[in-house]
Parts: sequence; structure tokens; C-alpha cells
Amino acid sequence: AENFFEADASDRAIAQLASVLGRDRSNRVAADRLLSALTFRNLALPLTAPLRHEGSVNSAQFSPDGRRLVTVTHGEARVWNVGTGEAATWTLRHEGEVRSAGFSPDGAWVLTAGEGRTARLWDAVTGKPRFAPLPHGGAVSAAVFSPDGRYLATASGERLHLWQATTGQRAGPSFHHNGRLVQVCFNPDGNRILTAGTDGTARLLDIAPGFPVARPSDGVTAEEIARTPGILNPTQASE
Repeated sequence: AENFFEADASDRAIAQLASVLGRDRSNRVAADRLLSALTFRNLALPLTAPLRHEGSVNSAQFSPDGRRLVTVTHGEARVWNVGTGEAATWTLRHEGEVRSAGFSPDGAWVLTAGEGRTARLWDAVTGKPRFAPLPHGGAVSAAVFSPDGRYLATASGERLHLWQATTGQRAGPSFHHNGRLVQVCFNPDGNRILTAGTDGTARLLDIAPGFPVARPSDGVTAEEIARTPGILNPTQASE
């Protein structure tokens, strides 16, 4: 057991000590060592059997309340119950490889995106799609919810798109990044979007009421957009 502890295999060490005590409950040395290990070591103990997939698991994420999780593998995403380790919905299938999957802020919906030129929104309980797939011109590299759950931001190629989460309709024109987008995120207040791309820049967009995203801007920089009145927040535009 001590050899296992030294090899950072605490689970096997504890199993060894338990086996010794199973054969001889009067073994005080094994009992004291087991008590010490359980008291003073941080142990990762499996709650359920492994969540089996047919291919490699590319990502895994908890729901906001921690009661479910979503995993991504080739061509599909799956939602699981944390307490039982059983599938919570049927498989969420995509055409092409799924790149990302995440829960809405309230945990009611799952947003997936991938190689099949679409992003999709699913009911996290029933597994049914909320509306038709959101079309893109190429693979969708990132897809996220706004903090209030009202909008979806997706990235495909050099374009950032904003959508209404309740209807799947566009919430404004797309924004051109001048480089392939690899990441998109909202700030905690939900009034700004940060993009990161292969052109060596990160872009910060201010979302104004009634006009969520800057107008299409092929070849126009974020600085030029910021100087255009009526697109961004008036304070930002004046600056």
C-alpha cells in the first residue's frame, strides 16, 4: 500500500488496505493507515461508471446547476445525469464533427456547433431541437450564449453572427474579423463581445440596444467602426 501511495496511486493503495482489513479486521496498522489516508488526502472518487462513447471525447461541461453534463464526440453530443451516469436525452446528432457544446445560463438548452456548417439549439431535457439549424458559410468554430440567455454568438470563418435564442432569427448583421475566428465570448454584463482570430488580433465589440452587432464591414477595422456614429454605444463612438 505504501508503494502505491508513493507512486501517486492512492486509489490502489486504499483498495489494498481495504483488502487487508477485509481479511483481518484486527489489523490496527492497516486500519490506522487507511484512516489517515481518508482524512488527510484529497481523493478523486468515481461517482458513476465511466460514461462510454464510441469515439474520443473532445470536451465535457457541467450544467450551471451541476446536475447534468454534456459531452462531445465525433458527430454528436450527449447529455448525462450526474447522479446516475445515465443519458438524460437521446443523442444530439450533427452532420459532420461537433466542435463544441454548452448549456444556456439557466441550463434549459444545449448549444452545439461543428463542421457541418450549422449551430443547433436543443432542449436539455427532451433532446428536441428548438428550431431549425442555424446556417453558416463554413464550419462553426465557436458558439456561446449571452449571460442573460437572450442571444447566441457564433463564429464561422472570418464572420461573427448574433442570433435570437428564442427564435433562431438573426439579431443583426454579421461582423467581419479579417482573420479566421477561433474564439468568441461575452463579458459578464452581456453588452460586449470579445473575438479572437488568426489575424493576430482580438476585437472588442460594444453591443448597442436595438443594433446588437456592428454592420457588415469587409476590410474595415474595429477602430474605423468605433468612429462610426450610430453603430456602437454613443459613448464608445465618441471616444
